[in-house]
Amino acid sequence: MDVQLKHRIAGAVILISAAVIVVPLTLDGDPAERREFVRQAPPATAIDFEALALESLDVGEAHAQMDARAEASAARMPQETPDPTDYAALPSPALDQNRLPVGWSLQVGSFKNKANAGKLLAALRAEDHRAYVYKKSVWGTTRYRVYIGPMVDREALLAIGAAVEAQSGRKGVLVRYAIEEDADLITAGELQ
Repeated sequence: MDVQLKHRIAGAVILISAAVIVVPLTLDGDPAERREFVRQAPPATAIDFEALALESLDVGEAHAQMDARAEASAARMPQETPDPTDYAALPSPALDQNRLPVGWSLQVGSFKNKANAGKLLAALRAEDHRAYVYKKSVWGTTRYRVYIGPMVDREALLAIGAAVEAQSGRKGVLVRYAIEEDADLITAGELQ
């Protein structure tokens, strides 16, 4: 090892050691100030565990209480109105009975093999289509459905579907987009 490098390392160690010793001494502050700070701190709050009845509560009772609270909370939530309206006959864009925009997606594939769904997803995205995949269980079998969309303009999506059919021969099926199904959404990384 070079002599100059050894001197630089030794100097750095000495400076760091001096800083570790000197800095706390200079930033320590006055003992009277520390006592005043401790006096001004608020007292810790006391928790009355007996009032909470945590000791006498067994697991079954705890689950029953949580279920009752969940049901009470669900009862206070606004209920979604079932919407049997056929929005395919109405002009786009439209709002449903729950005052949410009616969205459409174009299903262009359904696969048992997720790698195949991933290949189609990559091909559609390479053609600048907004595509996504849902994982669905159909009659006990897992299916990976590939969609283009969602869009509120139904006619524009149908035009995209015609272009995809002309280019790849895949005929898409227009379906109503449901935001509730986003729990089944699969990322492109999960398809590999």
